[in-house]
Amino acid sequence: MKINDIETSRLLLRGFTKEDALWAYSIWNNPEMGQYLPDEAKEEIDDEYLKMLESLGEDEDCCYLIPVFKSSLERVGTCSFMISDDKKVYDIAYCVHKNFWCQGYATEIAQGMINYARNQGAEKVTIYVGQENAASNRVAQKCGGKIVSESTYKKKGTDMIMKDYKTDEGLQGNEKIEEAIAGLQHEATQEMLAHTLTVIRRRMKEDGQFIIAVEPPSGDGQLRLEAVRTEDGKNWWVAFTSFEEELKGGGSVKSTFLTDIDKLFELTLQTDEIEGVILNPWNRTIMLDKYLIEIILGKTA
Repeated sequence: MKINDIETSRLLLRGFTKEDALWAYSIWNNPEMGQYLPDEAKEEIDDEYLKMLESLGEDEDCCYLIPVFKSSLERVGTCSFMISDDKKVYDIAYCVHKNFWCQGYATEIAQGMINYARNQGAEKVTIYVGQENAASNRVAQKCGGKIVSESTYKKKGTDMIMKDYKTDEGLQGNEKIEEAIAGLQHEATQEMLAHTLTVIRRRMKEDGQFIIAVEPPSGDGQLRLEAVRTEDGKNWWVAFTSFEEELKGGGSVKSTFLTDIDKLFELTLQTDEIEGVILNPWNRTIMLDKYLIEIILGKTA
């Protein structure tokens, strides 16, 4: 997959060429630099693997790029992105050579790819980062990423099981909701409630998303939202503005899923046995009954 160069303040992200193969190998297969990558550490490169690396610039499914300095064209690292079939989701990856660590280049590369994806009409940008890779997690956070799920993979050529976080900027901006709820908790007035509902409506119109609790998969393969029952016997769905809010429950939620705010609210109104949505039940909490949801959706007179 080939694209025009992506320009950032200090770098150009250019297309991968055959001559970049050994450079990529020196990073991806290095025990230190490739510690959190799926590629195995190799002391020597074989012909078959080298040919595979040399062909990456022609890959039709993934766009491989090489970040270089604008001034000298010296290589800085590697990066790439994959695009979903509907062109709405870009999954990006980045790796900086250790000679250039701690200078902000990873953030610059990631943000450059995010900006490119947005300019191409992407609705969502995702990044997978190693759970123990503190530096890469900081990069994702600086770019507005929020953790939305966890996964594992087996490092090639080893028996090592690696753990990943998936970050998604579909949750970016939800901190405004958390701040509004905190204000409502401090000052429980009709004015503060109206302000909080307005903030939620704005995030909804920005195509914002929530994390929802779902029941563990059953034999029929159907996804079912997990309901909680309050003391008055009413059933509510549970949603979270961020993965951090969900974790405050001490692991009591076993399965989660990412959903658009408006779709969750519309489904709530259509489900008779559900009273509403409890947002962030552990901390920055607001109980949105169907009347409040109708206000957010603009369905009230």
